[in-house]
Amino acid sequence: MDNSNQPRPAVNYTPAFLIGILGTGLLGLLCIIIVGGLAYFRGFSPTAPTQTFTPAPLTITPLSTGTAGASTLTPTATSTAIPSATFTFAPTLTPSATFVYYTPTFLPTRTRTPTSAPTKTFTPTPTRTPTLDTIHDTSYAITYDSWVGLPDSQALGRGLRCSGRKGEVLAFDVPANTMKLSLFFYRGPNQGKARIILDDTAVDTLDLYKDNEQYQFVYDVSLAPPRQKHELRIVALHEKRNASSGYQVCFDGLRVNNKPVDDNHFGVRYDAWTGIANGHAVGGTYRIASIANSVVTFDISGSQFDWVTARGPNFGLAEIYVDDRLVMTVDLYFRAMKWNHAVHIQNLGGGGHTVKIVVKGEHNPQSGGDGVVFDGFRVP
Repeated sequence: MDNSNQPRPAVNYTPAFLIGILGTGLLGLLCIIIVGGLAYFRGFSPTAPTQTFTPAPLTITPLSTGTAGASTLTPTATSTAIPSATFTFAPTLTPSATFVYYTPTFLPTRTRTPTSAPTKTFTPTPTRTPTLDTIHDTSYAITYDSWVGLPDSQALGRGLRCSGRKGEVLAFDVPANTMKLSLFFYRGPNQGKARIILDDTAVDTLDLYKDNEQYQFVYDVSLAPPRQKHELRIVALHEKRNASSGYQVCFDGLRVNNKPVDDNHFGVRYDAWTGIANGHAVGGTYRIASIANSVVTFDISGSQFDWVTARGPNFGLAEIYVDDRLVMTVDLYFRAMKWNHAVHIQNLGGGGHTVKIVVKGEHNPQSGGDGVVFDGFRVP
């Protein structure tokens, strides 16, 4: 059966059209997202006006199909119109953004020289150690046995050594080249009598009483030839004339060949306390005694003091009394010499105290002697 004259069925293009419109919309949306992202990162956010697009109803008229030579048929078939739909979407536009570039202003390059912070020197605060005053063995503040030191600005060397105890001796060695020897004394209303002994021979007895004060009283000693070394001793007799108020004998020094020697010179011996020059000692001199009951006496103020002495292979024992109370026995023996050795005494209580250092006349079995060195004392 020949169907050539039959009309062809109408073709429905609606799905393809919708797909095209949807694709176009998605493409535009993608462009907007891309442009918006670029603008966001560049600091530019274009704002495009929203447009509403309403497609008109589309009428599709299919072509008629006729046979050659036949009359043209105009079928009246009309396709179904696509309902009117309204779509709102952003137009497919490439947003135009204007970017303004400023010519950069270049600041001059500055080279900074780093300033180093000043170096800080931290000085630690030391622990305060009380400053101690050292009183040397030559000081008039020290009494050797009964030879008391008396400071006096009118005396030779600004001081005297005085004793009123019977039998107390002050001695010194006279050099062999001595041609002239003079002794100096103080005379006054409280003075007693003394005996002058040269090489175990009594030379004279001096009465030092005078109703008024007389400083630097001179007594010349005759030295018979031949020239030789002598020992001269001054002995306190504990005797006086009735007019005197005391028994003191105050020695002020001597002159050897017109050269003055003061009473505190290390060459002058106070009873058993012999003076010796030594560069290791405090002040360059010290005194030493070995006879039992030889005493050094001095006064302090406060609760502590240091006795400055020495230790060595020939030194003995000594006792320390404070206010007539025994506080310590000291053994000064040591296998080697040790100078400037301090024996520390503390916790004595406040106020003034009288200190006595007494030679025991004994020694450690390992020691070779009984000597006790007095080099001075220290107080805060």
